[in-house]
Amino acid sequence: MPWAGTGRLKRAILSCRSNEENGRHRADLQKLFVHSEWRGRGIATALMSAAETAAAEAGISLLVLDTLLGSAAERIYEHLGWTRVGEIPTYAASPDGELHPTVYFYKTLNIQGRRYQT
Repeated sequence: MPWAGTGRLKRAILSCRSNEENGRHRADLQKLFVHSEWRGRGIATALMSAAETAAAEAGISLLVLDTLLGSAAERIYEHLGWTRVGEIPTYAASPDGELHPTVYFYKTLNIQGRRYQT
């Protein structure tokens, strides 16, 4: 449950299944965050594990995500076995308008014997 007694969001993860005809087997993890007060407690690992399990149960065999180049999240994804694909310069804008590079990752999920059903 993402909400705790203080009414502040402590952690969250958001994924989005592809709407492309040729991409029904994949999903993007669009947002993962853990409040700074709660970091270092294994929460990101637990959220990612839950997201990967839910995706596999839904027949998703490929997850894709991007994150700020050089961020702590980049190290977490590498630690969790995600494959680094590459970088895109000036990809994301911060609230002040400054542009930042992003790095893309993917992870193939084990859903042996399962195919996406139309």
